[in-house]
Amino acid sequence: MREGMDLSIRAGAALFIWYLIVFSIGAVLLSKKLLAPGFMQDDPSLELALMCAGGAALISSSLFYIRKLYKDLFLPPGNPPSSGRIILATCMYYFSRPLFALLFAVLVVVSTATFLHATTAHGNKLSIGFVFFSILVSAYGAAVTGQIVRHLETTGMDKLRSFGGLS
Repeated sequence: MREGMDLSIRAGAALFIWYLIVFSIGAVLLSKKLLAPGFMQDDPSLELALMCAGGAALISSSLFYIRKLYKDLFLPPGNPPSSGRIILATCMYYFSRPLFALLFAVLVVVSTATFLHATTAHGNKLSIGFVFFSILVSAYGAAVTGQIVRHLETTGMDKLRSFGGLS
């Protein structure tokens, strides 16, 4: 979504609900795995790393797009926003801020655990540090996915133009 897209109040509310559902799925997925008995004692698996990383990516991505969504509702192109849009965007802003705080708290704990644990254990077993590292990288990666894709598209088109004369 580009900055300043013109969204209706209904579309904005529907997208906000969608991103809250995505956030909830990610939170359940991540917390179910992180809080499971024996999480730190069992031999970690690639499945555990993927489930935790997926949950972190869903949480981070949904919060990133909630932020973009309320900015688009506040700053539509052209005309000043209607009072309904301002009310919706303001409610979204204040509702989502605790979710941002929750994500950052989880990232602080995961970052600390990542730096305390090695990413590999003896032989070809995974350590719990690998799981923490996967969560950390997935959360940060999901937040910047749009920027990375935009950069790749721009760079790719520039290269294609220089090779084949595309306009």
